[in-house]
Amino acid sequence: MKNTISPSQNCPKPDTIQLSIDDEISALGQAEKGQVFVESDDALRAPKLYWSQWMVSKNLRDIASRRTFPTEMSIAFANCTGVVFLYRNGTPYDIPDIDEVFGDDDDFRWLSTYLACDGSGVFPRHISTKKERLRLINLFLKLRYPQCRVMLEP
Repeated sequence: MKNTISPSQNCPKPDTIQLSIDDEISALGQAEKGQVFVESDDALRAPKLYWSQWMVSKNLRDIASRRTFPTEMSIAFANCTGVVFLYRNGTPYDIPDIDEVFGDDDDFRWLSTYLACDGSGVFPRHISTKKERLRLINLFLKLRYPQCRVMLEP
């Protein structure tokens, strides 16, 4: 059985995702306070958040190739001095070593598989179970593209 997110799971359509000015200001304000929320395993598996993160990642793919993506992530995390990463319950989160999290994938082929579309072109072909990879991508996108942060939270 193919493991995909289907339209019946109430995922928003790409053309219905809009950020309001208030949402953008709220997301940017969180970064200014020096904190970024880390999503739980359950939140990362929720169809709406999974699809939103996948869609943001897919639409930003032109910025970094799969081979340069680890470097882009490392730079973003290295440049976020003063930012505290917290789970929503207040527990601190330390950014793990990117090479350890993606260690078995030197060419970063997993990213290509993660970003692959199903036949419709608006849903992922596969659902990844690599929670720590998904978490790092979520945090990277929140740091690098704060205007998208509201889409990357439950």
